[in-house]
Amino acid sequence: MRHRLLLLVVAAGLLLPQSALALNVVFTQPTGNTTVFGMTTIEATASNGPAPYFFTVLVDGSLSAIAGQINGATATYTWDTALGDNGSHALQVTASDASGATAVATTRIFVNNPNVERLRLVSARDHIEGAMPRPQSVYADQDRIYLGTSVTTDPAQGRLYVLERNRATNFPVVEVLDFSHPVLAVRGDDTYLYVAVWDSLIVYRKTHPLTQVTTLVPSSPNGGGPTSIAIVRDRLYLGMSQARAAADDRHVYLAPLNHGDIAVEIFRDTWAIGRTFGGSFETDSLVVFDLATGARVGGIPYYRSPAGVVSFPSDLYVDDDVLSIPLPPGVSLYDPATLSLDENIFDLLQRASQTNATVRRDLPAAGGTTPRDPRRFRRSSCWN
Repeated sequence: MRHRLLLLVVAAGLLLPQSALALNVVFTQPTGNTTVFGMTTIEATASNGPAPYFFTVLVDGSLSAIAGQINGATATYTWDTALGDNGSHALQVTASDASGATAVATTRIFVNNPNVERLRLVSARDHIEGAMPRPQSVYADQDRIYLGTSVTTDPAQGRLYVLERNRATNFPVVEVLDFSHPVLAVRGDDTYLYVAVWDSLIVYRKTHPLTQVTTLVPSSPNGGGPTSIAIVRDRLYLGMSQARAAADDRHVYLAPLNHGDIAVEIFRDTWAIGRTFGGSFETDSLVVFDLATGARVGGIPYYRSPAGVVSFPSDLYVDDDVLSIPLPPGVSLYDPATLSLDENIFDLLQRASQTNATVRRDLPAAGGTTPRDPRRFRRSSCWN
C-alpha cells in the first residue's frame, strides 16, 4: 500500500501544471565570453511559464530594450555595438510571464570593432585623443568646431572639445566640457548647440564660453536617450535609443533598429516635447512620416545583400535635393519628394573595383549647381 501511494505522489509530480514550475530564461546568443562586433543580435529564450512573456534587456546595467509581450518564448534585440566601446560588457535579461513570475539571466561578452575611428591629433597646438562613436559626433559652424568623444582613459565618460576654426592659429582648443557618459551626437543652429549624452539632450547657448540653457530627458519605450539630432526651422527631431532620424520641410525620416524605436519632436526656445513618430513599425525599412500631419506616408526598405543580410543605415542626411542613406556597402540616394531611388553609389564602386576603373561623379562647378537628370531616376521598391 505504501508503495502504491508513493507511485501516486510521483505521478502527481510529473503531472504538475506548467505554471507550477519555476520560470527560466537563458541567453541563446551571444554565448558567454564570445567576441562580437557591429550589429549584434541578442536572443533570449524563456521556458516553464505561461505565455505571453515580457522581456527587458540591460547592457552594462542600463535599459536598452523592452522586447514587449510575445506569444512565443524567444525575444530578439539588435545591439549597435559601435555606440559603445571595445572591451568587456555585461548583458542581463529579465523575463516575466502571465502569472507575474520573473527570471533573470546574465552573461558577459567582448566587443571588438576593428574600425572604430579615433581622433588622435586634429590641432597643431593641442593633443586630442578619444573615440568618436557616431557620425554625428562632429559639428562645425563659421567660428567653431565641436568634437564629441568618449574619453580614452575612461570609455564610460564623455568629452566635448571646442576648437577655434582658424587655420592660421592651428585650430586651437578653446574649451573642453566633460560628461558622465560618451557624447553620441552634436548639432547646432545659429543660436544653440545641442549635445546628446546617453539619456539626455543638453542645450547650450553658443557664447564663448558655452552657456548651458537646459537639459531635456525625453523618454523612449526602449530606454536610452537621443543618438541623432535633426533641426527643421524651430523644431528638433531626435532619434531615440538606437534609431536614426532626419527631417526636412516635408517629412520626418526614422530608421528603427528595434521594435519600439521612435523619433521625438522638441520645440526650440520653449523646449516642450511634442509628437512622437514610430514605435511599432517594421525594423527592416526606413519609415517616412508627413511633417505636418505626423501620418505615415511610406518607407524605404533597407539594403539587403545577395546573402540576405540587412544593412542598417549608419546615419541619415537630407536636404532639398537628396536623401542620403549611408550603408556598409556605400550610400543610396533618394529623391525626398517622391521617395524614388536615384542611385546606389556602392553599385558603382563595386563595378569600379571589378574593372579597375576610376569612378567620377558629376560635381557642380564652384558656386554653381548641377541639374538632376530625370533619366537617372527609377522607381524603387518603396511601399506606400
